[in-house]
Amino acid sequence: MTLEQRVRIDQRPTLPEVLLADLIAGSRDQQAINWTAETLLKFVTDARVFEQPDGTDFNALLAPGTHFVTTGTNAPVAGAGNRWAVEVILDPTSETLLQRASLLEGGTALIIGHRRRTGAGVWENWLGGSVRPEDVGWDDPNWFSDKINLKEVIIAIGEWLYALDRGVGDIYPVTRTTLRDNELKANGALLSRASYPELWAHAQSSGLLVTEANWSSNNQGSFSSGDGSTTFRIPDLRGEFMRGWDDGRGVDSGRGAGTSQGFAIQSHVHPIAGYEGSTGGGTGATVLRQTGGGPFNVGSTGGTETRPRNVAYMVVIRFR
Repeated sequence: MTLEQRVRIDQRPTLPEVLLADLIAGSRDQQAINWTAETLLKFVTDARVFEQPDGTDFNALLAPGTHFVTTGTNAPVAGAGNRWAVEVILDPTSETLLQRASLLEGGTALIIGHRRRTGAGVWENWLGGSVRPEDVGWDDPNWFSDKINLKEVIIAIGEWLYALDRGVGDIYPVTRTTLRDNELKANGALLSRASYPELWAHAQSSGLLVTEANWSSNNQGSFSSGDGSTTFRIPDLRGEFMRGWDDGRGVDSGRGAGTSQGFAIQSHVHPIAGYEGSTGGGTGATVLRQTGGGPFNVGSTGGTETRPRNVAYMVVIRFR
């Protein structure tokens, strides 16, 4: 006889009946316990979406929710035609507002900024800034379009990572004629200190910062202090060969880093053997001279400069 057969049916334990209505009511009670006022408020306001008129001031985006707006007024970066998605979050306890803005259209890079407004109504400065997934190639739809296998993709990523390994202010040649978002042509341009703060900070600490007058005279490989208050100038490497700084070795003495140097030809002679009539029973070699005693011109050859064989590449400087 099995165990089941030995247990009398009328002695089996019974469980209380559970009704569906009781489960629903219990679930509601638990939600009421768990959902605080702040949670409920966030649950409601996060779902709110607003389309704002063009030109709306960022400072006026106070309602919790998501705002879509085309404006440049008090935005993370300037640009009246830039379109933004702005998430506004309110902390009910401290009355602090948080704005998180993402650039949807316009500009040259993805911009993500965030800032907060205190309970006193004061907006703090935007934090964040340019976020460049293109630095590793992810947001460029054409970057991998010509790659046919995983190996080529990995090589392409490696090239981007190599570029990322460089620091602000580094100068290097590139095998292209276009600029990446963190590069400028090393063309001696006069730049705004406010627009390129990281590069200006590098210029000040580089040991290669000279006055604008000195830059123009003989220091095109250096940075200049521009107008002395709002601008600065970057090195100009267009058409130049770069030479290792002597730094006390004695091969190229007397030069500072970043100084320019004109072309030169090492001193040498072109002797021409000539013979005059013999005197005293012999012949004497002499340098031929033109009538009037000037040097004898043996002709000329060559172009406008002295140079070795070379290949031309665009030289760029990294600014962030």
